[in-house]
Amino acid sequence: MRTTSSQDALIRAARDLKLLAIQNRLPQDLDYRSGLSTVLLGRVSIWRGKVKAAALQIAFGHYSVQHDCAALVARLLDKQALIYPFKPDKRDLKTNEIVYGKPDNKRPYEHKGFPAVVSCFFKGPNSIAERVEAMFVRNSAGNLEASKSIVALACTGIWGVLDDYATGEHKPTDFDGSRVQDVYDVHIMLLERLEAKNAEQYRTLMEDIFNTASRGSQFAKGVKVPTVQQQEALSMLDWSD
Repeated sequence: MRTTSSQDALIRAARDLKLLAIQNRLPQDLDYRSGLSTVLLGRVSIWRGKVKAAALQIAFGHYSVQHDCAALVARLLDKQALIYPFKPDKRDLKTNEIVYGKPDNKRPYEHKGFPAVVSCFFKGPNSIAERVEAMFVRNSAGNLEASKSIVALACTGIWGVLDDYATGEHKPTDFDGSRVQDVYDVHIMLLERLEAKNAEQYRTLMEDIFNTASRGSQFAKGVKVPTVQQQEALSMLDWSD
């Protein structure tokens, strides 16, 4: 399953990036596909760790996850409700009981937790965003936006942290691809459906996630940032007359 999912991810990435030669070669060339899959799995393992760590950091502030939170977590995990902003809780004046706010399902992927998690790719020297620019793409308007794979990975990281709190107490588990692949695939499917149904809403959403996540970084205004190797090469140039 792990090998199949990595191959699917490679083909999907080649298609999204319009790399037709690679897209056509992947299903036919076993050695080529295997080599790229090995590189992909190594990188994804590193990224998964960063994503889940970032998701854990925002779990309290953005999702109010804390001690004895099993009921809250169950609501967030139900039908992937974690991707929506929730309407405010209210108190029933007659019974004095709390009526929990429902997810605003007209606003998928607008929960503020996503940009907060995606921002981990922009942090630190030699950030992942600087090294792997292909995880962010330019849309038809020429603006940078988050890719489906990055948003789906952020969702999966948040899901993993919430699932660790499913009993009401934090019980950390390995963020292994075989365990969370189905969740990742659900979000890829939802994002693809959203893009097909309302391309403008999708474009605005992915731009907003990118802009919020990259705030304060060199990517904030869509500037093309030189890679570390490019920066080192540039530092050797003598620009004097």
